[in-house]
Amino acid sequence: MAKQIRPQNQVAGFDSATAMLRALSRFLDGRDMPLMGMLPRPIEGPLSALLGVSNRLPRRIGEKAYAAAGWEEAIAADR
Repeated sequence: MAKQIRPQNQVAGFDSATAMLRALSRFLDGRDMPLMGMLPRPIEGPLSALLGVSNRLPRRIGEKAYAAAGWEEAIAADR
């Protein structure tokens, strides 16, 4: 029997096209899309404030943080 592949383990959530697809599917199901649907709604406010502060960081530090966030979405080569 083939192993079932779950989309949340195979599709990058960081990609804007994937986020739009998730937003549309959630809308059609009558659900909201806080933080692009990646985290629970109660986290939305505090995380939004934190991200607002992070936008004021020096450019070089912001670029490093953005790169680190991208690695968080990476899938191991053996998967």
